[in-house]
Amino acid sequence: GTSPETAQAVHALALALGKKPVIVQKDILGILGNRLQYAVMREALHILATGAAGPEEIDAAMKYGPGFRHAVLGPFETADLGGGDIFQAVSDYLFPDLSRDQRSPALHALGQGRLGVKAGDGFYRYAPGQGEAARQRRDALFQQLWDLLKDQ
Repeated sequence: GTSPETAQAVHALALALGKKPVIVQKDILGILGNRLQYAVMREALHILATGAAGPEEIDAAMKYGPGFRHAVLGPFETADLGGGDIFQAVSDYLFPDLSRDQRSPALHALGQGRLGVKAGDGFYRYAPGQGEAARQRRDALFQQLWDLLKDQ
């Protein structure tokens, strides 16, 4: 129910604050970033559940594959640069095999006390102090990446 004028005003304010806002064209459940993130998470959980790879391998594949690329290119730019024929061919055989799970036992186990860094146990285990070190490393890397990309 937000008016176009209000959306434009908030968009302009976010730009003035150095942010990279988007305006959605239609109301949907959740925000765009979370929807994309959870689509990837669903597939990562599916790969983990099938035993095809563990958390370390899945995280590495994401960071040094699509994650690396998506820091610079969105999914549609990636497809355009890679070639629609390639993306169409891969999607034809891969889409039917992607997860359609509505619930993940591994993710629900995390909600039952394996809370990640804040509890010292999640997909990974964190010794005392390791969680804070992981947060600081993440924040420093995010800041470096933001500084590199903010003017693009």
